Parts: sequence; structure tokens; C-alpha cells
Amino acid sequence: MILHYASLVASVGGVDAFMIGSEMRSLTRVRSGSGVYPAVAALVTLAADVKAIVGGATIVTYGADWTEYGADVGEAGASDVRFPLDPLWASADIDAVGIDNY
Repeated sequence: MILHYASLVASVGGVDAFMIGSEMRSLTRVRSGSGVYPAVAALVTLAADVKAIVGGATIVTYGADWTEYGADVGEAGASDVRFPLDPLWASADIDAVGIDNY
């Protein structure tokens, strides 16, 4: 769906900014292993794919829920604290960090 919208944007001459998703906390916190967040990896890939379609002049971002951008503590009482969205924010294809706070 997102790639389809990116193609539509490209076909009409582009836009200033494009958001690849918003507030998908239930997905971005799912772990397939210790520190492995498959949905975040998929968002990194999606950002690259979208950037390739819409071009470098378009700002590409993801809108994180205010509770989503912060730390994820592994298990109750565990000492490991992770920041699942860091690989997305560090991606060369993400131009702005978006955090929704109502």
C-alpha cells in the first residue's frame, strides 16, 4: 500500500514530505529474538524503497507514538534496555524524526 502511494506521488510530480507509517507501536515492539525487531527492520527497508521512488528531494519519515520512540525493557526485572526505533532513525533514507504527542 505504501509503495503504491509512493508511486502515485511520483506520478504527479512529487510532494514535500511522505510518511511511511504512524504509531505502529504494537508492531515495532514485537521481538523475534533478543534485541531483534523485525517490523523495524521492515520499516528501514520500506523507507529505502519509498525514497528510491519519491526521490531525494522528498522528506521521508515515520510518525512514532510518544510512547514508542523510547526504551523497550526486555523482560520484567531485566537490565537490558533497548531503543527499537534507533535503526530506523539512523537510516540514511529517513530525513526527520517524527514523534506524535497529543
